[in-house]
Amino acid sequence: MNTKKEQLSDLRVRQALQYGFNKKAMVDGVTSGLEEKADFILPTNFPYTSDIDVTAIDYNVEKAKALLDEAGWKLPKGKNVREKDGKPLEIELMYDSAESIQKAMAETLQSEWAALGVKLNIVGVELTVQIERFKANDFELNFFSNYGAPYDPHTFVNVVGSEGFGFNEAISSYPNRDELLKQIADVPRTTDEKERQELYSTILESLQDQGAIVPISYIKKIAVYQKDVSNFTFPANRDEHPFTGISIEK
Repeated sequence: MNTKKEQLSDLRVRQALQYGFNKKAMVDGVTSGLEEKADFILPTNFPYTSDIDVTAIDYNVEKAKALLDEAGWKLPKGKNVREKDGKPLEIELMYDSAESIQKAMAETLQSEWAALGVKLNIVGVELTVQIERFKANDFELNFFSNYGAPYDPHTFVNVVGSEGFGFNEAISSYPNRDELLKQIADVPRTTDEKERQELYSTILESLQDQGAIVPISYIKKIAVYQKDVSNFTFPANRDEHPFTGISIEK
């Protein structure tokens, strides 16, 4: 979520959007149960990610509505979209038009948030356009996949702290943004493992608790092969060629 945008600059709105959709049902339905809902920005089996203490946000429509009311977004009588100072609560979600999972999740969010009085416009674009707009801070909501092993958490946190990648600008309304960016800069400088763990825990907790980055699901690699193929294993790096070492039974 881009906190530079007026309607997303309020933490209560960002939290309301999270309370307002059934994450588990969406992930199970869209991925046919192949993926699991994510409770953390990064999987807890990555280095430095196992000790993250964040506030759980479970599906709660009434809580979502209460937060929007508290933030000043009221639902006028006879209307379907909340308003504040005469402006409708209207948000755009950008997704990769070639990704059927992103499209299905976008449509699910559009339906669920409509029940809250939030109008979600979903826009499918080519991947190159999605990346360019994200880097240019020309978005309101966007889907993003982390880099995975062996890159994270180092690459993800570094990208958040670097200008021109979208995240640095998107968290601009965080009250502790400057402190957070300093902590991110300190991570690669320290050689003290305890200090590094504490820094990562603090950074990841703050990024998630302030609601601009919403974990949805943990992506899984899928392989389909014939029964005469054996010794197939996924590499540690998801970008490596997975066919090394396989054999064909004759």
